[in-house]
Amino acid sequence: MKVFAVGSEMFTTIFKSIGCEAYTVIPPSTVMEAMGKILSANGDVGLILIQSDLVRDMRGELTKIRLKNHLPIIYTVDPPFRPRDTREGYRKELVNMVTEAQAV
Repeated sequence: MKVFAVGSEMFTTIFKSIGCEAYTVIPPSTVMEAMGKILSANGDVGLILIQSDLVRDMRGELTKIRLKNHLPIIYTVDPPFRPRDTREGYRKELVNMVTEAQAV
């Protein structure tokens, strides 16, 4: 089964680097459109990881999708960085996440 990440470019880059498929959403209002594409085009999706700060106002819509479909599992993930973090801090965070993922 496939794993998809949906979020900002920085968020999806992390998950692409460890083998996930990704939808970069700009602007955030296109999250539900990306979800629709994932759900309709890919029958073997097991997990969708969504950047949590993009869906704060869409919790009701996500709940409806979760209730309709047992799979894929839809999970919101806090971004591991803040936009004000430095570029070097982002690189360190990315390396740490990939290292941890490879250890699992």
